[in-house]
Amino acid sequence: MVTQRTPRGRRRSAPAGPPAGTDATGPDPTGDGRSTRERILDVALDLFADQGYDKTSLREIADVMGFTKAALYYHFASKEDMLMALHLRLHDVGAEAVSRIDDTPHDLASWSLVLQEMVGLLFAQRKLILLHERNAAAIEALHPNPQHNQQDHVDMREALVAALADRSRSVRERIRLEGAFGALFFGMLLAGNAMADIPKEQVQEELRGVIRYLLEEGLDTESAAAPADHAADD
Repeated sequence: MVTQRTPRGRRRSAPAGPPAGTDATGPDPTGDGRSTRERILDVALDLFADQGYDKTSLREIADVMGFTKAALYYHFASKEDMLMALHLRLHDVGAEAVSRIDDTPHDLASWSLVLQEMVGLLFAQRKLILLHERNAAAIEALHPNPQHNQQDHVDMREALVAALADRSRSVRERIRLEGAFGALFFGMLLAGNAMADIPKEQVQEELRGVIRYLLEEGLDTESAAAPADHAADD
């Protein structure tokens, strides 16, 4: 037996190896290359999102996986460890999004392409994002470093504010860019609630269309009809 430590300092005994008769360390038998640990997290995410973190038991997760709770303890010391692992997945998503924003060239056409790509990126992780939003207090209580926990949000906000505060853009361009950001993030969060009756593929395509209009088509049409107002003229 080995000892594992939970995020709150409790100690739990766990098997030194996978329980007999399980595939607790093997790859996904479906052949997609995911480890058992990752499949456990996928199941936990589905259950946490569908019925709530507090209302989901380790027994339910084990039952869906098709093995005993002992097999879960080989990978995770507690349900809290699963929640933290899912939270760290979100850190990776946030880091990728910030990287794309930081690397985007100045022109709005480039912003349009990047934000359209991010529609797919964020929708693919929408359940993870909603889990974080709905369980922020539980995640905050588990995180060993609250400042680090907030850093991804700070980085994202600073990257977006820097783009919107660029006074070399016209006022029209800055407001259009703000609208495109809003369409992406607010639209993504509403898609499974107010827009639950619309297929998610259609929601994504319409959001991409809104971004294209705001940053390319609509801006070109209005620019031809009236001169741009520059922030420097204020």
